[in-house]
Amino acid sequence: ATVGGCTIDFGFDISDRFWSPTGVHATSPRNVVCKKSSSSNNKLDCLRTTAAGDPANGDIIVLIY
Repeated sequence: ATVGGCTIDFGFDISDRFWSPTGVHATSPRNVVCKKSSSSNNKLDCLRTTAAGDPANGDIIVLIY
């Protein structure tokens, strides 16, 4: 994975679901974007960044509904 990037495999089809990602710690970069992976309907590709748009490692939470 790239700096700040990860792929999450949920083990079930999320193509008809909504998702909401966020950073965990208020003192760390909290910008997170995710998109459905082109390799599987079960996966999201996510990227965490600073406010300036630079990739940054850190924990994230993703709600699926």
